[in-house]
Amino acid sequence: MGNGKVLVEAALEVEGTIPKLRYHAALTLTDHGRAGEVRPGMYSMTLREAAGVAAVIVPWDLPVILSARSFAPALAAGCTVVMKMPMQTGLVNGVLSEIIADTPSLDPGVFNVFTESGNTGAPELVSSPDVDVISYTGSTAVGRVIMEQAAPTLKTLSMELGGKTPMLVFDDADLDVVVPVLAKAVTMFAGQFCMTGSRILVQCGVADELRRRLVAGVRPGRQHLDP
Repeated sequence: MGNGKVLVEAALEVEGTIPKLRYHAALTLTDHGRAGEVRPGMYSMTLREAAGVAAVIVPWDLPVILSARSFAPALAAGCTVVMKMPMQTGLVNGVLSEIIADTPSLDPGVFNVFTESGNTGAPELVSSPDVDVISYTGSTAVGRVIMEQAAPTLKTLSMELGGKTPMLVFDDADLDVVVPVLAKAVTMFAGQFCMTGSRILVQCGVADELRRRLVAGVRPGRQHLDP
């Protein structure tokens, strides 16, 4: 991966991308959407209707799967796509751009990809009256800015924002079970992952022991966590 991801995590990302592409490709075979009774007297209906131009702003932590989960449904619905890839993942960006360019079913202009080292293109996408939908994955602070800049043109926004994943540990917790889970949760994908634990809130009774075990468990060179 262009962002230096370890092999097992890179494989996990690529393998998880394939079902997303297949799922949304299958949805294109349904012309009239679908409906279902999710509970007695309550119905859910999904229609395939193009919104217009969809702009996708991709984060650097999982650029393959998080780009696919946004551009795949947009294309399946009939939208055109402009996608900004992160500057930190140049190798991935190049490979993905080649795949898109070599896909005969995508007419020129339907799927557009660019990368920038600064921050000019993304604000242009957010404020442009020619863009109808914004998909963004990143920080809450930037999400607020996007909402402000998109408001004048009443864009549809789909945003996954960070800082929402505290982990709670109470005095009666089994630390033999808890510590390995916490250690993995805060270190997976170098701690830059939408499901990574953003902070650990611990009840006073186990705070010191939990701190000791976590420090020992994530020390460089340790391959496992001992009680």
